[in-house]
Amino acid sequence: MTHDGSEVTSFSSRGWMSQQHTWPDIAAPGREIWSTAPRRTVIDLSSRPTDQDLYYMAISGTSMATPHIGGIAALLIGAAPSLGAADYHREDHDSGTSLVTGENSQGYDQEDWTKANNTRVHEVEIIMELTSDYFPNSCESGNDEDDCTDIPEPCYTSLTGLCHDWRIGHGLVNVDRALALARTLQLLRDSDGDGLVDTNATVWDALEQYENLMQVKKIQLQTDRLSHSWKGEWSHWNNGPSGTFGTYTTDDRHFVWIPNGTSNLEATFTIVQRNIEAGLIGQHSMTIDIGETGDNDAGQGQREGDTVYYSIEVEESMWNSWAEFDIVGNGITLLPFNEPDDEFYEPLFAYTVDVALTFDLSQDWEIEIPERPDFYSDLDPAPASSFNPDGGRIIMIRNVYDESAIIPLNAEPPITILSDISMVTVLTLTVVLLSLLGAAFHIGQRMLPQYVMNPNIKLGS
Repeated sequence: MTHDGSEVTSFSSRGWMSQQHTWPDIAAPGREIWSTAPRRTVIDLSSRPTDQDLYYMAISGTSMATPHIGGIAALLIGAAPSLGAADYHREDHDSGTSLVTGENSQGYDQEDWTKANNTRVHEVEIIMELTSDYFPNSCESGNDEDDCTDIPEPCYTSLTGLCHDWRIGHGLVNVDRALALARTLQLLRDSDGDGLVDTNATVWDALEQYENLMQVKKIQLQTDRLSHSWKGEWSHWNNGPSGTFGTYTTDDRHFVWIPNGTSNLEATFTIVQRNIEAGLIGQHSMTIDIGETGDNDAGQGQREGDTVYYSIEVEESMWNSWAEFDIVGNGITLLPFNEPDDEFYEPLFAYTVDVALTFDLSQDWEIEIPERPDFYSDLDPAPASSFNPDGGRIIMIRNVYDESAIIPLNAEPPITILSDISMVTVLTLTVVLLSLLGAAFHIGQRMLPQYVMNPNIKLGS
């Protein structure tokens, strides 16, 4: 898939139309994926002139989509250690007749496909397939052999019952949904959390519940502050467009969302400016550009030793925008080669940044952090500066996964507790019924002697 996951790349391999088992199972981004650069290699030499970066490089290919899937698989197994090969599901396969052409299937065929061990799939694969986002006939330009218009409606389906084609597989992997489905399965199997599998729950059992556990909730916070922190490392080549010298630089900017209601931004920048052991000497500060206008709203700050404190009054015009943070300054090292494998003359200065946003709680503020395509950032509750329980609230809008809502397999029907009115009604009817039975018994006792004395009296049946 392209970098943003919207199209199939021109170089992506397609499956053989007449053999469904050759179709991709799942899709992931593989175009211009940013990653650490392998120095002193052929791929490093070929990419360096265009990437203009010393530490990272962008590479395209299936080899860059695969790590996405590998990483997600690790997350799924971490959330659900019981995942394993599925003895209840097989790989898709054209048996006898091609799904697409309707003719005899071509290529590899296996008579015992539904019984052999090598045709079983892992539950990780089933989960990714069931939770992916499918959109057919969406391709980037550049592949003259594929006009990307041949997937019909309704689509071809796999053994999952969902859409499946030779170009995008079951669709673009969806991490949140896949994790929710995996976790639901784990809770169905190990409801008491002792690490032992208690039931024979399958992915299909979890599929019936997991979407109900994924919710959007509004969470009221008991504070007037939100925070965000991160760590970094400054060097001459790690300072974006403001690199001191050299062609290759890495962009180390960071971004924080400024929500509605923010009245003040406080930031603490800590960096060791003198390191005798490494021979480091530096002078650095931080710029803060609210709204990404190109202006430094932070000023000089207040320096105390290796820490600089910043405080900015946030105006309403700055709300609902990103604040861009960057590290500027200079530094040298008197001991450039500390280790035998040191490759570059690189003075490196580690730093930390802590940001706190204070809100005017004269009213409630609903806050939802938008997704930024080129960056991840979030805000977390922080200790209050001053908080009035009778005043406004920060209300965070969050996607949540509610484990408490899961329904265990073979659960007993819930016991219905009668209301007070129902209990009174039952007691009244019980008293009436007992009274009628008592009266009937009394009448029977009186009539029985008469029947004994006069056999011609007939009792009703």
